[in-house]
Amino acid sequence: MTSITSNDLKARNWMTLSIYPIAEVFFLVMACIFAGKNLSLAGLFILLAAVSLSFSIHITFHECVHAGIGIKKSFSPISALMTLLAGVPFDGYRLHHFNHHRFNNSIEDYSTTWRKVKGNLLPRRFLIYGLGWPVSFFKARQALKQERKTGRSSLEVHKKIRTQAMLLLVFSTTFIVAFSKVALIYFMVIYIGWVLTSLHNFLQHPPMSPHLTLTTSIKNRFYNKLFSNNGLHWEHHDNPSAPWSLLKANKLSVPIRKSHKIHFQWDEFDSQLSERQLLGMRAKDFLTNELTGIATTWSRYEWTIQIGKSLLFDRAGLMLLAKALSGYEGQATTLKFYLKPDDQAFDDYYSLQESDSTSKLVLLPIFAVRSVPIARETLSEQNNKTVESTESLEIMLPSIRTEVPFPTSLRAPVLASAPKALLLAFQSDFDLLFANQILLISQLNQRLLRDKAAWVKSLWPRGGTPWKMRVACAHKKIHPTAQIHPTAVIEGSEIKAGARIGAHCVIRFSSIGANVRLHDGAKVELSLVGDNSWLMHDLVLYRSYTEDNVFLIHGPYQFSAFQSKSSAFATIMMDYRPDSKPIRVNTPIGAKLYRGCFLGAVLKPDAKTLGGTLVAPGTIVPSETWLGPSRDSIHRLKEKTKFPIKQSLSAVAVTELSKNSNTTLDS
Repeated sequence: MTSITSNDLKARNWMTLSIYPIAEVFFLVMACIFAGKNLSLAGLFILLAAVSLSFSIHITFHECVHAGIGIKKSFSPISALMTLLAGVPFDGYRLHHFNHHRFNNSIEDYSTTWRKVKGNLLPRRFLIYGLGWPVSFFKARQALKQERKTGRSSLEVHKKIRTQAMLLLVFSTTFIVAFSKVALIYFMVIYIGWVLTSLHNFLQHPPMSPHLTLTTSIKNRFYNKLFSNNGLHWEHHDNPSAPWSLLKANKLSVPIRKSHKIHFQWDEFDSQLSERQLLGMRAKDFLTNELTGIATTWSRYEWTIQIGKSLLFDRAGLMLLAKALSGYEGQATTLKFYLKPDDQAFDDYYSLQESDSTSKLVLLPIFAVRSVPIARETLSEQNNKTVESTESLEIMLPSIRTEVPFPTSLRAPVLASAPKALLLAFQSDFDLLFANQILLISQLNQRLLRDKAAWVKSLWPRGGTPWKMRVACAHKKIHPTAQIHPTAVIEGSEIKAGARIGAHCVIRFSSIGANVRLHDGAKVELSLVGDNSWLMHDLVLYRSYTEDNVFLIHGPYQFSAFQSKSSAFATIMMDYRPDSKPIRVNTPIGAKLYRGCFLGAVLKPDAKTLGGTLVAPGTIVPSETWLGPSRDSIHRLKEKTKFPIKQSLSAVAVTELSKNSNTTLDS
């Protein structure tokens, strides 16, 4: 890698390579000239200088490393110049780059795009990797010191690194003291230039599988002609000593940013969901937003994930699919996906799904189809062809686990489990209830991670409340136009525009839609309340959701769903079986047994349950249905009897009896 011949020097064409550092110096000088005159132009020249530095590192300085420039001299003027232009000791960069070729993005590589967390290799994030390059350089510096102690690198090399570091320190200090503005511009160019260099390296070595060493290339002829074959990175790793001008594109190399991008395809939407809501939005709008905002994910091969029309998902759920796919190293052309929630999450959210009740694996309506053939070196020797086959991938569903106490007369405490991502097939209206519960909790968790003000408010301990709970309660997001009574308690919740919250209302870990009215004493916890809904005095709504224009009075209403324009008037919605047997639910795919502890009812659009109605667990009240108590439940008090006697009466008889003030009816 370090031997130089006359042919090598000719092939490297140093005049061409010198363009990039010359451009860096030119744009740096122009930025200094315009710094006091035109900040916009100065900023543009700083950016151009940083881009030039990035190409200088990737092309010119990189070629000097492989040509062995200055490697045999104790002091090299060219190495000193490159130190000042790069902002780091050139011989330190040389050792760093040799390490990169030795380990090629494995965890021992100083510039690896992987990170080790509790013994597991996880991909680093693209922007954090780029912006945090000083941290990587500091770790590399510590590792190089260790190399010197163990004798893996010579003392002479480290002396040259110290000399170059001292030169850089003197140069920087001089400019800071004499020309502070120039020094600031210089540091900005160095930082931005290495950010761009790091991002470029990330794309050349994307972290797709811990067991896969992958180097990518840009095969565009115009790009490589313009930038001295800088795109042929796979080819360079295959033959590091070859001068840049002698590199040729290899068919085995993997193109960068093309052949290993994971695509999502969602062509059909379930018409049954056209008017339903997720997190207060039309379901289709919500799903479209989540799909549009998905981060680009890379895989060893190009895949298309075909999303079934019945799947309810969020961004976190799609990322689970992409990450599982990026680690797949088999040769199947089609993949099925099975979701593996923990036992409690399965019982509470997935027991009505099409699943294996023994293994508790849930089949998702998703397929991944390979879009690009397998590279030739990974194929079986037989005819060198990809075998059409289908395999399954199992995805572990992460969750938030919280201990929930219960009265001993009701049941023992449980460790509740709320999934952090939504991947759920729509098979019955109860699945919308489960999906909204998952979204509400996962979205709240994401907001808490971003709400640093709530963290600060929660530092002071109060009454033995755990810190995480204090943070959750301190978080709130209230629209300026919302009207909140001073006695209302709002914890961990979002109140949208125009909402009116009455006296002594309590809202915890919930979302209240626009123009909602909560009358005095209403209590809402772990629930979503849709726009323009009314919740009347002293009502209790727990782990439920309403769509828009819902009217509820009395209650309590728990583990239930109220779709658009539905109403409940003093209805008792049963949500618990005291015999602890599973709750039977009729779904379009047949009767299913719900294995969670509690489940209420679903009121479809324009459905109404009238006063005195008892609704059994797992009931779905059809659209435009008025559900009232049976006349058979009317009791009449007769003369000389101690207790009312059950007597079925017609509607006419009930009317006649009500005219007689001496008659008592108890329903």
